Amino acid sequence: MKRQVVVVGAGPTGSTAAFYLAKAGLDVLLVDQEVWPRDKVCGDAYMPGLFPIFEEMGIMEEMEREVACEVNSLRIYDPEGERTDYTAPPFILVPRRIGDDIIRRGAINGGVDFLDNFCVTSLIREGNRITGINANHNNVDVSIEADVVIIANGSHSLLARELGVLAEDNPKMWMYAARGYFNNVENMVPGQAVQIYIPSSLPNYVHCANYIWVTPLYEGNTGGKVASVGCVINEYALRELNMTHDEVFEYWINETESGQYYMKNATVAKPMVGCRLPSCSTLTQVAFPGAVVLGDAANMPDKASQYGIDPGMYAAQELASILPDYIKAKDYTQAAVDAVQGALEARLNPTYAFNTIYMDQIMDNPDHLKRFFEYSRKQEVYPAGYAECIFGFLTEELGIPLG
Repeated sequence: MKRQVVVVGAGPTGSTAAFYLAKAGLDVLLVDQEVWPRDKVCGDAYMPGLFPIFEEMGIMEEMEREVACEVNSLRIYDPEGERTDYTAPPFILVPRRIGDDIIRRGAINGGVDFLDNFCVTSLIREGNRITGINANHNNVDVSIEADVVIIANGSHSLLARELGVLAEDNPKMWMYAARGYFNNVENMVPGQAVQIYIPSSLPNYVHCANYIWVTPLYEGNTGGKVASVGCVINEYALRELNMTHDEVFEYWINETESGQYYMKNATVAKPMVGCRLPSCSTLTQVAFPGAVVLGDAANMPDKASQYGIDPGMYAAQELASILPDYIKAKDYTQAAVDAVQGALEARLNPTYAFNTIYMDQIMDNPDHLKRFFEYSRKQEVYPAGYAECIFGFLTEELGIPLG
């Protein structure tokens, strides 16, 4: 079998890449090892920058119908438990099992062929070029030739490791994240997402820019008290704390004021599940002759939020603006690879650069973090203008020039 493009991984990144490449006139096969719909460990948020993509995919109305909560404000607890509230540009919460499947079906409706229960086992090579995949589909071994293989199958990707993409030597850049759904979560404000820094009262505390989140689900629709609650901590912090991820989460619930404030009477609606996620501060090499790696498989979650949907979908959209010309011209030269890599870097690296400054100078610096909250509360735009407060603090208080 021969296809122009095989996309491995049908999450938001892979499905977006498949949609836009098909829209550009290419023959695209999208495959995934899971049986869909599937869940994904995440805070369930889809940010407003993605809405134009949803519109182009023809799925915005369906996403809006499935919104569990529209978030328009943010409450942040510092490590000592003091809170600061901000308003924020609205974004939507849709459980990933639902939202990701809408995006996948948007790709299919856009002319993409799809196969699930399809496990890609290795890449086919001719010299230094990737020319297809070996796989197992419904217990049958198959091989598919392709002009280009897009690898977007997550942080567990053996294909990305085969290409040397996933860098695993920095424990501050790898996160353990877990999320569950809980009933009877108290004191939630409709439309307000809560971020709680890892509490400083922890034994062996080391400051880290990681957090626990509490976001309401369905409260506006049902009058209930259902929340998505999760925690993300990097490997470095867990080693210094000498604690497991679960121990940190349970400590927060049982030993802190904020944990009791929200979770004292909470019961499990859907148990916590977790995964190991990469992040980055600049795009690594992701383009190769005959292959491009995207999303979590390419370390694309940003260093500040550890959130990967946005950079993955933006990269997929950008890729489709340049790759089809090279495929149609059958140009697999190093110059073509460099052009694809350069286009992706130009799209993503400016945001990575800003988020890295924000992370290093505010989130991961305890003195600056406290000063930032104090600065925010003094601003005329407060509680609005979270982004404005960040920009102002970095430029006015710390003297960091930003473009």
